[in-house]
Amino acid sequence: MQSITQLVPPSAVSHAICCPFVSANSNNLIVARASLLQIFRVEVAQNAKTSDTKTHVNEDHFKPHKKLVLISEYHVSGTICSIASVKLPVTLSGGHALLVAVKDAKMVLIDWEPETFCVNEISLHLYEDEDDEGPCDARPGEYQTYLTMDPGNRCAALKFEQNTLAILPFKQPGDDLVDEEYDSDLDGPRPDKAKPTENEKSNVEEDPYLPSFELPISLLDPTLAIPLDVKFLYEYREPTLGVLSADKDPADSWVKPDRREYLKYTVYTLDLKGKARTPLVSVTGLPSDLWKIIPLPLPIGGSLLIGANVVVHVDPSGKTNAVAVNEFAKRAPIPNMVDQSRLEIALEGSVLQMFNTKNGDMLIVLGSGDLALLTFKLDGRSLSGLSVKLIPEENGGHITGGRASCSCCLDQDLFFIGSDVADSMLLSWHRVRPQLSRKRSDFHNEDDMMSDDDIDDDDDLYDDEEAKPISNRDGEAQNSVEDLLILESDRLRNYAPKGEPTFGFHTRLNSIFDSSDPNWKKPDFAHMIYPSACGSLGGVTLLGQQITTVITQEFQLPKAENVWIVSISNQDDLQEYTEYLILSHKTQDEPGQSSVYELSAQGLRRVQNSEFEEDISTLFIGTLVDGTQLVQISPAGARSYDRGLKTCQLLAMFDENEETELKVIHASFLDPFLVVVRDDYSILVLKADSSGELDVLPQCKQLKKGRWVSSSIHRRTTEKSEAMLYLLSDQGAMFMYALPNLAFPVSKSEGLPHLPSFVTTEAIPKRFVTKTTVTEILVADIGTEEYESTYLLARTADGEVQMYEPFHVSGAPLDTLQVQDLRWRRLRHSHLPKMDQYDEDEEKISTSSLTPIKNIDGYSVVFIRGNPPSLILREPANEPRSLPIRGENISALCGYSSTGYGKGFAMVDNEHVKTGNFMPNTRFSDLGWEARQISLNETVEAITYHFQSELYILGTTEPAMYKVPEDDPHHDWANETTTFLPRTNCGRIKLLDPRMWAVIDDYPLEPLEIVTCMRTVSLEVSEVTHERKLLVAVGTAIIGVEDVSTMGHIHVFEIVQVVPEPGKPETGRKLHLLVREEVRGAVTALSEITGKGFLMMSQGQKLMVRGLKEDGTFLPMAFLDLQGYLSVLKNLKGTGMALMADSLQGVSLHGFDVSSRKLHSSFPISSGGTTLTLFCVMLEIKQTEPYRWISFSKSMPHIGVIASEMLPHEKQLYIVIADTEGDVHIVEYHPECRSFLLKGFFSSPEELISVKPDPKTFGGQRLLHRSAFHVGHFPVSMTLLPGISAKTRMDSNQANHLNSNRQTTEETLNDDTDRDSDQTTNANGAKRQLKDLPPDTQQVMLMTRTGAVFLVSALSEASYRRLTALQSYLLSMSSSSAAYISPSMSLPGSMGHTLHHPLGLNHREYRAPKQVERDPTRGVYGVLESGSGGAVPGGRGGLGAGNVLDGGILRRWSELGGRARSEAWARVFAADRQVGESEAAVLDRVKREVEWLSGDGICWL
Repeated sequence: MQSITQLVPPSAVSHAICCPFVSANSNNLIVARASLLQIFRVEVAQNAKTSDTKTHVNEDHFKPHKKLVLISEYHVSGTICSIASVKLPVTLSGGHALLVAVKDAKMVLIDWEPETFCVNEISLHLYEDEDDEGPCDARPGEYQTYLTMDPGNRCAALKFEQNTLAILPFKQPGDDLVDEEYDSDLDGPRPDKAKPTENEKSNVEEDPYLPSFELPISLLDPTLAIPLDVKFLYEYREPTLGVLSADKDPADSWVKPDRREYLKYTVYTLDLKGKARTPLVSVTGLPSDLWKIIPLPLPIGGSLLIGANVVVHVDPSGKTNAVAVNEFAKRAPIPNMVDQSRLEIALEGSVLQMFNTKNGDMLIVLGSGDLALLTFKLDGRSLSGLSVKLIPEENGGHITGGRASCSCCLDQDLFFIGSDVADSMLLSWHRVRPQLSRKRSDFHNEDDMMSDDDIDDDDDLYDDEEAKPISNRDGEAQNSVEDLLILESDRLRNYAPKGEPTFGFHTRLNSIFDSSDPNWKKPDFAHMIYPSACGSLGGVTLLGQQITTVITQEFQLPKAENVWIVSISNQDDLQEYTEYLILSHKTQDEPGQSSVYELSAQGLRRVQNSEFEEDISTLFIGTLVDGTQLVQISPAGARSYDRGLKTCQLLAMFDENEETELKVIHASFLDPFLVVVRDDYSILVLKADSSGELDVLPQCKQLKKGRWVSSSIHRRTTEKSEAMLYLLSDQGAMFMYALPNLAFPVSKSEGLPHLPSFVTTEAIPKRFVTKTTVTEILVADIGTEEYESTYLLARTADGEVQMYEPFHVSGAPLDTLQVQDLRWRRLRHSHLPKMDQYDEDEEKISTSSLTPIKNIDGYSVVFIRGNPPSLILREPANEPRSLPIRGENISALCGYSSTGYGKGFAMVDNEHVKTGNFMPNTRFSDLGWEARQISLNETVEAITYHFQSELYILGTTEPAMYKVPEDDPHHDWANETTTFLPRTNCGRIKLLDPRMWAVIDDYPLEPLEIVTCMRTVSLEVSEVTHERKLLVAVGTAIIGVEDVSTMGHIHVFEIVQVVPEPGKPETGRKLHLLVREEVRGAVTALSEITGKGFLMMSQGQKLMVRGLKEDGTFLPMAFLDLQGYLSVLKNLKGTGMALMADSLQGVSLHGFDVSSRKLHSSFPISSGGTTLTLFCVMLEIKQTEPYRWISFSKSMPHIGVIASEMLPHEKQLYIVIADTEGDVHIVEYHPECRSFLLKGFFSSPEELISVKPDPKTFGGQRLLHRSAFHVGHFPVSMTLLPGISAKTRMDSNQANHLNSNRQTTEETLNDDTDRDSDQTTNANGAKRQLKDLPPDTQQVMLMTRTGAVFLVSALSEASYRRLTALQSYLLSMSSSSAAYISPSMSLPGSMGHTLHHPLGLNHREYRAPKQVERDPTRGVYGVLESGSGGAVPGGRGGLGAGNVLDGGILRRWSELGGRARSEAWARVFAADRQVGESEAAVLDRVKREVEWLSGDGICWL
């Protein structure tokens, strides 16, 4: 019983389009990232910065900096394979609609609904196989599914399977003769219709489409055997298809010496009503390397055919023009082909985008990331030639740095380049005039008034280049790349991995941040680091669940519970100010104390003899009157001070009617207003005049009689906007007042206690009786210096913080004054407090407060005090996220901007006050984790961590041209005269210091030799003393031509200390080569055998076990013949069990040197080791012969294994398998007549458990298939991790204690004695801390190619039963956005009674496995049947009973409203009701379990 949870969303961009989606006047970018759909808008940054790109042109030509701002995002239950824009006659928003295609042959038509500020599903179209009533696209890995849209918006076609089209016609506006003869391409754009009125909205409910139908491509023409690409074309009155096809497999022509061509291009016009077709044009004899069709609008027309070596243009009459970009294109000549083979570029994987709509220029993004410009030469309306020019690097020609996956144009000078291997970029372009390039004539005075755009047009007229694109009125227009400048405006980060991650602990002195203090240390923590990107953008990425801070200063001050840093300006000169640090102390006496310190460049000084009230605790600190007055809020009242801390005014809290003293419980500041909430639930609203005098504003009767618990003052982004006062009543109602007018509220919302999906002014139905106590609200701006957004935060009594975003139904900007149509929509991400209970007698932390903080390293954040202390942050391209702060007992935090200390934050931690900053170049809300990219300007293939030296070892590659060596036996190749040589990679091994993130040592490999695998292993280096060392093993492969056998090497390095270079102390470590042995075949995988000190490796089709000899050579110990090349080789720590996997043969479980001795050791997070431990599973078998492999069990073949890992849990050993189709399989080793010996690392005595035989395992020879789960992403790696529950988190002292005794831990690895005896000294300390771990502490992390990260967790039977009940309820509550819960409420699910599944896709169907198996007897594929097992015994799949739980669904319980939550907890309590246990106890247990599945088990990360 397992659960799979997506921890990190995908970040690789696969598809993107631009269209007016949110409204008719908007310009939105829609981006698809596998299963994530995002909608952006482009805005000018508030603090625009010029580009860092260095060019030779004037800076005056730089345009305003533009940013991508996220409007909304949706996690889709499907893999998006294509998106297209549809212009329907009527939509809810007045803009375009979107047609989204997902795998399994489905299309979803959606538009934007302004009333709910989310997408609205219009229709869902799916196509099933008539034989088995399953989806037609049952083989997603074999054929590509994509969508093509008719430019006239008349129909769309979904291409799936090998040769099937699904045509979806759309209704056209009007049926009269004029509308039928209208064509958008020939008659120009049709005028936009006005937004529909209330009476016209009923028309939207009508279907905007006609019945769809399937059209086999073979019906168009029986000769279209293998269609390569299908696209709709421009310039036709009827929908017209262009089909690029082959009568044979195009791959066959590549192996023939004569390179015969088999491709042809055919154009067909379709009759949608009669479902007929008419062939128009057919072009045969095309090169076999063509693979893509790009339709071209006017003024060019026709279509482009893109090949690996050539670009071919076919006009509507069938005339061809081509341009060759390398010498191989000349081997397949085409009429009218221009020879530009000197470019020596390859077009594989390239993306073309319309660059200039006026002259038809197209931008080419090559597979290497370089940019080129494709221009056209017209002779009248006929195309006479093509030209390709590379854009120079200094003009932005290498700005993307990686292969593109998609592109779209947002404006005439703005376009977007998406990438699945690098960052996606928003680029701007314009033409600039180089300095002194041309003098203006003084004769023409009007030239002095010409704009830059006019000058650029003149430059186009007079540029002197050989290519002549579109002819202007004089026929002499020219185009150049020398004056073309491409700049980066914004980017969407891509954190997708290239290889397996490693985990590093950093505890060394870090001189980079404070070199003057040699005793300063970074806090202990672990980071996951893995290779990412490639080429010039290549490097490594660090991920962590918590915010890592860099402490710059630490003050030994009395213990405080709150801290503020404020600047008080001089009234006469606002530039002159004094900075104060104010602390609030909690004492045994009720009043408490406060203290004031002055901050200066000389340090911190205690302020003496001031009038600041220090004999009472301070609740709030703020400034008024343009920062010239300091206001102190204490329980007794308010005091204002000037710059010298002299009292200006004293306001005591006194009730004149009752003649009693009142206490302040809450306060809000916004110059010039101050709002105070008192303990009798009354409020006091004050306004400061120009002299600083605070006057009480008159209140209406409702304000005086109301009972208020919280307040917040906020002003919109513009300075002219009014300040709004938000008040929370004791009944949970939220009132809005426009200050200073308190005569009446401008808005009232009563639904906040129900935790609704939308907060509106509508009345709440009486049936909604379940309420949650809301204790605090805050309206604040969250974002960066470049862009901020307003959010409403509502904190409940349980510490949960829900986030709401405002919007206007009319689409008006948020800075407008209208509030009649203002609504607040709840965001998907909320802040949930931890459910830890460290000790039974310790008070459970459940309180927190919300503190807005401006400008912490450029971020405007909200600090949440509680467990854990967290920050809510946001980047413009992402939604706000809540991230915990790494640290212990952080009670308060504030921001500062000081001349002496810069910008950063100050926090109270235990008995210290610390100032610090975020880690440099770190982002937070992209993934919901802390992410940091380290650029190394090269491709990193593998990485491992050496914990003794605390250094990283990298395996990198650099591109090189391959040329056959002179001594090569292929003599016929010596006569080749080609200059366009193929590219290959040359590897290097480097040593990386994490203090400076600099390479300190470099070991080059042989030519054509690359790193294939790398591990940090503990090997025995002496056969006499049995000494062990922590070494680095590297496997390589020498890859040449295809018919030359591959060779490899196995390297073993030791990291040694050397004399550092002068001024470079980090160079005191070097790589020392101990062993280098050449082997036959590539070394594809390696691992150590713990407990023995041996190294096992896969070389060629053999598995070898080697040991190190004292003379520095390898000693072969054992081998195992394989039937393929291993891609996975894992060893279960503390046992002799090894997991082997091959993409063709499946997985197998073997044992090496298995004896009855008790072999167990601590499990390292990385290969080096650490004190975090696992339960050890061992197999007890009598040893008959030394050093031999024993085959235990294996899976059925034909499961394309990419990654696999062992997952021991309680009495079972599970194996997690990720295949090529994005399925995760759970199999179990269930032997017959064998036994598991479960040895808990901290328990005694040993427990021998007999396992009942299962006939489906064939005597233990087959792994028992338990379940499968579709994640929808291509896997990269799996890693077994130790899980530590929240109640066993180690504090900093314990972490330092464990890290300081790593050598002792390593010595225990070298001890071969029996370990049943109690360990003493340091190891006992660790065991005492981890003694209370639950039995299911181990988890498997799955990383995918799209950047999504999943966590596989094993569950106990009781936990599985509880969580299954919760998941069943959540899935039953799912709905599309079109579902309404009542006629009186126009907002779908506004009370949070349903879960919105975007695009209306079935989540259960999405999670069902897509694995297929080939039938060897028939040569066909058949789908594995769910439940019956299919080809794998006992197989199940999806989200049904007895299958894998979806942790992503379980985490969505926080999206439910109060009423739905009560129903969910009742369902869970009924499923796991125990005698004498309360419902609250069950609820807390379920929350802790969901918290564990969501990543709390790896809290050390």
